[in-house]
Amino acid sequence: MSTTILSFSAWIVIETLITEKRSLQYIADFLGFSKTTIFNEVHRLNGPYNAKQAERHHQRRMKNRGTKTILTTNMKQFIEKKAKVNKWPLEEIAHVIGIAYKTIYNWIDQGLLEVKVTDLPDRGIRRRRARERRGTFSHGRSQLKSDRQKLRRGKLLAILKQIRSYLVNVKDKPSVALSNVKVVYISSSDFTDKIKQFLT
Repeated sequence: MSTTILSFSAWIVIETLITEKRSLQYIADFLGFSKTTIFNEVHRLNGPYNAKQAERHHQRRMKNRGTKTILTTNMKQFIEKKAKVNKWPLEEIAHVIGIAYKTIYNWIDQGLLEVKVTDLPDRGIRRRRARERRGTFSHGRSQLKSDRQKLRRGKLLAILKQIRSYLVNVKDKPSVALSNVKVVYISSSDFTDKIKQFLT
């Protein structure tokens, strides 16, 4: 079941039209929502409809929305002590507490724990190995791979420029047969385009 969330300007329009004694159907047609949406919005507050009160009520509901964490103060202190002071691996801490070790990594990412991946004894290496690879993008490794590809491409393009300048300077471009291998000279621009297509 989906919920339509109205904007503050819509709340002001609703408040104004209600004070003008307009019907719910008129307000719904004016704003472009269904009559049921306007009915639910008007009856969501106790007493007369007020746009500012509707906004406060909406913000309160948004703050309470979402999955509740199982992290308690005692558990937080235990994890931080064992990870930072005793240098326990997160897998061992998770086993003692009885939760998945990925949950602790998620808490670190969300900033709920005062522990950094660099504080861990394995520096998060096990996490990188265990992480799901499908549909994910690992920034460090992909960046390194991308840098290597750029370096290779740059070197190849430099070689291509040298070949191109050589081909432009060669006057005669005959086909030469060398031990059953036929070498055919093609134009340098065609050659460069074919290599670029191959690289991309």
